[in-house]
Parts: sequence; structure tokens; C-alpha cells
Amino acid sequence: MTVRKAVAADAGVIAAAERAYMDCPWTEAQVSDEIADERVTFLVAEDGGALIGYVSAKTTLDECEFGNIAVAENYRRRGAASALMTELFRAVAAAGARKVFLEVRSDNIAAVSLYERFGFEVLRVRSGYYNGKDATVMIKNL
Repeated sequence: MTVRKAVAADAGVIAAAERAYMDCPWTEAQVSDEIADERVTFLVAEDGGALIGYVSAKTTLDECEFGNIAVAENYRRRGAASALMTELFRAVAAAGARKVFLEVRSDNIAAVSLYERFGFEVLRVRSGYYNGKDATVMIKNL
């Protein structure tokens, strides 16, 4: 498995994964815009040339807002999310970020556990943020 910077040609595959795994998926145009935005770190994981996961985050000054992360179901619990997050934190820190914020659906226990393993702490809960479901806002100091 390798992690690399996303390129425009990845947008269609990423948008398809968004539709498969996200409650509020980004469109291909939105993914393309994010990949092209110089403030965004957008990374993909590949295995044998197949895109198996991605992560994105936008850095503004010393703060970073975590975007989305997804890993293909048959690659979960095999280190892809960890590899993506490790490389993401290295890249955003190099870009000047000192803090990373994220929002996660509170009932997504697997994601909350992953973020806690990477040192995120709960900042607050936003009631009804995700189509009536609560969001947990988390922070990590780099």
C-alpha cells in the first residue's frame, strides 16, 4: 500500500466512494475543487494501483479542518486509515497547522475510536448536526 497526493484524475473514484460511504457525499465537482485548492491536503491510498482510501483537510494559518476519510470495506482494519492519517498530520504540520479540528457523527463509534487513538479529544457536541444526528467536534494539537 502507498499513500500519495490526490490528482484530478482521482476525482471520479473518490466521488463514487463518497456516494458509497458518506451520509452527505461530495459530488465529483466538489472533490475536484478540493483537490485543486492549494490550502487542501488531499491524499489517497493505493494498493496494486487501485485507490482504496482517501483523506482530506484544509489548512488556514495554524489551524486545520479535517474533511473526509474513507477506506474501502475490504481494506478496513488493515492500516490504510492509519497510514492516511499519519501522512496527513505530517503534511499539515509542515504547512503550518498546529491544531486539527474535525466533526464526526457521534454514533460512528469506529471513527470516534480511530480519532481518539490518534490523540483527538472531544471539544463539544452539536445536536442534530447530521440530518438530525449529533456531531462530536474533536481537536488534536500537533
